[in-house]
Amino acid sequence: MIGIYGIYDEVGDKWYIGSSIHINKRKIEHFSKLRNNKHENKKLQSAFNINPNLQFLLIEELRTIEKLLEIEESYINEFDSYYNGYNQTNITEGSFMQLLSVRQKHWGELHGSSKYTNLQIEEALKLLASSTYTASKIEETTGVDKSTIHYIIKGGHEWVHLKYPELSLKIKNRLSIKENSGSINKNSSILEVFRALINYPSKSFDILSLETSISKETISAISSGRQYQKLILENIPEAREYYRLGRIGYAKAHSINYVYLEECKKALEYVVSIGAHCSRDILVKRAEIPETVARKITELDIDMFNSLLRLLDKAIVLEYLNIRTSKKCSNKIINNYNYLISVSK
Repeated sequence: MIGIYGIYDEVGDKWYIGSSIHINKRKIEHFSKLRNNKHENKKLQSAFNINPNLQFLLIEELRTIEKLLEIEESYINEFDSYYNGYNQTNITEGSFMQLLSVRQKHWGELHGSSKYTNLQIEEALKLLASSTYTASKIEETTGVDKSTIHYIIKGGHEWVHLKYPELSLKIKNRLSIKENSGSINKNSSILEVFRALINYPSKSFDILSLETSISKETISAISSGRQYQKLILENIPEAREYYRLGRIGYAKAHSINYVYLEECKKALEYVVSIGAHCSRDILVKRAEIPETVARKITELDIDMFNSLLRLLDKAIVLEYLNIRTSKKCSNKIINNYNYLISVSK
């Protein structure tokens, strides 16, 4: 996120105003240094040592970095954060170049831990903006390794983005398009996982992870509602009840023996394929299903078939019901059949 941020000290009623092309990253950097008593801004460090609950606030989000420093200057003046705050540079007295000169002491090759020259970083940015070079090719051409190239793409080496705002914007726009596309695919995968959680709660998170390529930690978070709950509630009507009852509670509430859903499907398809009712024993042998499932299928167990009508191809379920009652049946089976036909409409 590009923009202007402020660090507010409620105790001293004073501000520090800053700007960044990566505000969240800048926030982490500020407070990491403050907590370790290593912040280069001594006034801000002293304030933190007295009041460790400094507030980090987004003041204005910007679309581009072209006027970033100009807007920062206006806010430093508005909040009076140089004369009565924690900013160490008065831009109005020395224009932008004064601020730039202070920052540049820690930029690029002047930074103590820099691995590359400014020329190398600049060349990497230019090649990234051209969009015709892969990270491997840029590494080969400039000597800048892939991890640093990806760091630049994400807004790292901020000085080079400020120096070449148009090139930086090209990279940012391309990254935004890529992330939006990836977000659509990711959302589809998240919804697919949740539907599997509803339909097959007997499947372990490990198995679902293998089937969907989503980590079991993420699947656990999806199931509990810790992540992606809003997305799921907006797209899957059953989700609200699922989150209220939990995975096992939802399955019990709907009397769904998900452990045997695939076996039920196999049995129904077998009967429909031969067009004739099978006894429990034949289903166990020919369809290779547990006896418990065979019994519920032949008896038209209402709870199970309610679930099957919702989870399987309804046409196959209805065809099986008709085949099952095509010959003489007990009153219980006829009553179950009539009920299931009525609820299937």
